[in-house]
Amino acid sequence: RGVLDVGRFEAALQAFREDHPDVRIIRQRDVNVAGSAAKSADLHFKSGHADRHARLVGALVPVAGREDMQWLSIGCEIDPARPALSLWLVDFDGMLDGLAAR
Repeated sequence: RGVLDVGRFEAALQAFREDHPDVRIIRQRDVNVAGSAAKSADLHFKSGHADRHARLVGALVPVAGREDMQWLSIGCEIDPARPALSLWLVDFDGMLDGLAAR
């Protein structure tokens, strides 16, 4: 359900690149968010001298009570050196899986 706006996802990646010029895309994949087609990118970059990982997800999702779709971009950033965050990307994906289309 839903048509993915690849141009908006690329624009979101470009905005991330402007903040973090050294960003490297590790993986891109097709996913679903709230029952809509989505794109996901796993990223690696430096924050100062520290390594950081991030995931950026974008989709066109339905808006309750309206016929049109709204662009939704969600991201998270983690410090991979912190053991407490080692499973955060799994938790992040679980949170996205819990978003329901209404």
